[in-house]
Amino acid sequence: MKITIDNFDGSGAVDYSGALSGANPLTITRSLNRPSHCLLTLAMGSAAMPVHGARIVTTADDGTILFTGYVTATPEAVYAGESTTGPAYTWRVASASDEILLDATVSRRVVDCVATTAGTMLERMTARAGIALPATGDALSTIVGGFQPRTGKSWSANAGALASAARASYRALNGTVQFTALGDQVHTLDESDGSLDRGALRGARVRPGISDVTLYGKEEPQTYVMEIFQGDGITAAFALSESPLWEKASLLTDKFTGPQIDPHVWTVADGGGHVSLTSRGLTFSGGQSGAAGSTVSAVDTVEMGGVLTLELSGVIVDGLGEGYAGMANGSLDPASMFAGFHLRPNGTAVVVAPVVLGVEAGASAILQIGHTYTLRLRFHCKDRQRALQNYSVGGADGVVRLGGQRLNAGADLVMEVQETTGGGLMPAVVLYDGSVLQAPTLCIPVAMNSLNFLGSVASLDLTRPGDVWVRVANSGSAAATQQLGLAAQSAQANISSTGRMSFYPGSVPATGSWITVNYRLGGRSVARMASSPATTGASAGSLIVTAEHPETRSSADCENAALALLSSSTWTDGAWKGSYSYWNVQPPGDVWPGDLLQVNAPSMGVTSGLLVRSVEVRGYASLPELLHYTVGLANEWADPVSLRVGDAAPVNAWLPPIALTAPVALDSLRDLSIAVTTTQIQIQAGRNAPVGGGFEVRRSDWKFGAGDGADLVLRSPVPNFTIVREAPVERYFVRMYDGAAPPNYSRFSSATFINAATQ
Repeated sequence: MKITIDNFDGSGAVDYSGALSGANPLTITRSLNRPSHCLLTLAMGSAAMPVHGARIVTTADDGTILFTGYVTATPEAVYAGESTTGPAYTWRVASASDEILLDATVSRRVVDCVATTAGTMLERMTARAGIALPATGDALSTIVGGFQPRTGKSWSANAGALASAARASYRALNGTVQFTALGDQVHTLDESDGSLDRGALRGARVRPGISDVTLYGKEEPQTYVMEIFQGDGITAAFALSESPLWEKASLLTDKFTGPQIDPHVWTVADGGGHVSLTSRGLTFSGGQSGAAGSTVSAVDTVEMGGVLTLELSGVIVDGLGEGYAGMANGSLDPASMFAGFHLRPNGTAVVVAPVVLGVEAGASAILQIGHTYTLRLRFHCKDRQRALQNYSVGGADGVVRLGGQRLNAGADLVMEVQETTGGGLMPAVVLYDGSVLQAPTLCIPVAMNSLNFLGSVASLDLTRPGDVWVRVANSGSAAATQQLGLAAQSAQANISSTGRMSFYPGSVPATGSWITVNYRLGGRSVARMASSPATTGASAGSLIVTAEHPETRSSADCENAALALLSSSTWTDGAWKGSYSYWNVQPPGDVWPGDLLQVNAPSMGVTSGLLVRSVEVRGYASLPELLHYTVGLANEWADPVSLRVGDAAPVNAWLPPIALTAPVALDSLRDLSIAVTTTQIQIQAGRNAPVGGGFEVRRSDWKFGAGDGADLVLRSPVPNFTIVREAPVERYFVRMYDGAAPPNYSRFSSATFINAATQ
């Protein structure tokens, strides 16, 4: 074994192998998705004392690198006895693997990442740590459905969580991060050819299987509500029938007042020195050539779900120039701008025009040179989740992968400009108020793509103000989206968390106007799934758990997580846990957590692949080299990797009465629309009925089924139908059903709440 230590004193890497004390072995500990540690004892002699932060490399005689890292503390003196010159000491040196450099900076708050590769997330985390540590491995391309680095946690803690979510292992070794799928490296131990030492294999099946699991996730948006009021020209306050599910958050805020553009938040592409920070904020003096221009774009992408508000405040135009700002879909060129603003010359003036799906749409407005403006983009998608979580576990037939689908959805868009020169607030001018049939799953916030823009942006704010969307249609006019917020923000109305909607003076709905409020009701996400009788034994039991990692945001996620859990729990060897010990002169050689030991030991009842969870390597001062390995083994039902759950249910949680063997819920009628008169409600479901099915309307939710019941209003085989109005206040819930026996229904209802006079 060779041990080199570089104290960074100009001597380079010095060989300390001869100083290794024979009294205590060198010990290297490796744990799955955690830093490695090396502890050695040196009898110093004439060698220089290792210092805190020294670089240490340990290599086996065959050239295998066993450990690389840095000394974590001043070596500890250990009394070794008396010598002819007095007390003698050895020195205990502790070190941690290479990622200790990255751990010096804890994680700051970032935007949630969804439907993104593990490699992209790892690259962002490493860049934010400020250390160049390249990553390699086949698991970098694994798509992770949803992941957010924990605020205040170390790089290694977040990298370990990311690796677990991707069903991968990471290790920092020799200046690189290796990020590989679990089981990529397979070591075979077979008792028939003598490669397995049966006496060194210890363990047992530690957990019984289950055939029925109820799994809870986070609170989720459920019922789609469209509530309608009628204005009378006087009433300014309206009470919603239910309290909306609020998901307020500040996703990205920057006042651009620091000494430099924050590289943790922004990616700057500027080859000509056109972008700088001044007393006015983010300042542009032109742009580099090409469609991408000089760009300042967010490091993190944003999931385009629910309600989002993007505000560019303190926008000042200094002269004739061109630039784009808003939400980009993928690349940053203007053609990929999903929604935003195009600032461009028009004769001797500069105008701002809305951009939708890469082209100008709506009206434009003139921006006066030297004046100050706020550009505001509001986005509304009825679905908050746009990508399902990924779940991967090992089972009897290999790795089972579930989830990860991107969810298609349309969206409403409003873009407006408001002059704020001198601190005053002029009325906001709406440039665009419309919708798109298909919104991208992810977008990149762009502070500015300057083709040759001359001006500045004082701040950018991207928020989730709450998933409520209000439109008012006056008689003979198209419905106009209302801005919700404070009166000082030039908003028309405000909605409290209790569901009270108040319009500000000057915005009170006129007589005969129709007020439409879209929002979602919340509830705990849950699924109850069961294994098919062919895959589970008669003794298998049931389990109620709450998902902990990865994040499980919806009932659809819960279904996938429960099925993944069942696939590992019904595998007999999936609950095996134990250890194996051997010397380096025996197989399997050097192993790392995440490797797979393929064990063939019929006499012991073990014939399966066992995942390596931990490795302890003990090296002795001997010739030939002797390394003793103790390997911890556990399969995924015994000790989960990518799917961790807690053995408890939320308080007052609903327990599904029936366990399903596969997801059967139909799509919810997200795009259902209604037209209300004093005599009837005309409903358009927004999609055709399944074969043998139709649309069921009830007066109460969660009571849908083949039976009639007192709350059944009607069943329609066609998507467009009419309900006769009976009272000023009415509540109806609609779900789609199919021709199965019993029928399957939409996962959630679309509710219509009417608060308007009849004849």
